Amino acid sequence: MLSLYNFAEFISNNVKENEKILFDMGSFIINNFILCSAISNKNYFITDVEFYIFSPFSNIDIDSKTGKNIVHCSNMQLENHRFYIHKIGNSYSLIQGAGIDLVFGVKAKSIYCGVLLREIVDMNSYQVIHGPQKVLKNLLNLPLLYGEFKEKFFSLAKNIETYNIFDEKSLLCIKTYKNNFNLSNDLRVNVNNNLKYRVRVKNPCNKLI
Repeated sequence: MLSLYNFAEFISNNVKENEKILFDMGSFIINNFILCSAISNKNYFITDVEFYIFSPFSNIDIDSKTGKNIVHCSNMQLENHRFYIHKIGNSYSLIQGAGIDLVFGVKAKSIYCGVLLREIVDMNSYQVIHGPQKVLKNLLNLPLLYGEFKEKFFSLAKNIETYNIFDEKSLLCIKTYKNNFNLSNDLRVNVNNNLKYRVRVKNPCNKLI
């Protein structure tokens, strides 16, 4: 049965089947969960996610121009139900490439899977926070990820990556949240040249208010 725990195992070279799986999973994440940050003391709707998967059984994330995979392939992306804060090599990304994923990898089958949080919405103010780096900074309540804030960023990142995404002891977690509004009609899958799959809410504040 398809679930967040195992959907990456079903990804193949069949584009249509992949679209359905990832649309269903993206819709499920957006419609059933919220982010809760004890650092910013705020809760957030998830309104835009993008899937990055590298699997020995598929070429879903192979760049059509270079033939190279575009997934970070960090060991954290082999984990399941964890947060992954982007790294370059062994160091956290401070500016370019900074972001945070929900990871649903399958270590036993060497399947790397990250679901990038591209956009969130503050549930109190309805502020739309768009862009992976802005999302990360807001969740960590940091104006910058470098300079005088670098040490704090590293400390928070290590703490967050320690826990399961549902663990409320963590400084960041996701919780079940059943919306009273239907977002599914405004969800869509975009497939770009690199076969990345994105599911998002169109004009989120019009639907959330």
